[in-house]
Amino acid sequence: MARTLKDLLSRQVLKKLRKSAVVIEAVTEMWESAVPERFRGHSKAVGYRKRVLDVAVDSQAVLAELRSFHGQEIDARLKEQFAERGMAPPVRIRYAVEKSSR
Repeated sequence: MARTLKDLLSRQVLKKLRKSAVVIEAVTEMWESAVPERFRGHSKAVGYRKRVLDVAVDSQAVLAELRSFHGQEIDARLKEQFAERGMAPPVRIRYAVEKSSR
């Protein structure tokens, strides 16, 4: 059976989507184990691209506390976990405050 360009492109797109879903799942797991327990319900890793980890937090207060008190601790834990999985660790963590839909 001859493969068409459309078939090949479709397969490549599906492969890339599966890979990015696996990466997001792994990064989410690593974030949850790196961040102190009281922040787990208030923050979530939502993306990882070009060694930049995107994290959504639910308030400015959580953001301020994560950055000031726990930044270096989280960085160290994440670097260790990324290395264990054979992934390049993030060079930057980009935080964004999510607006609640209430």
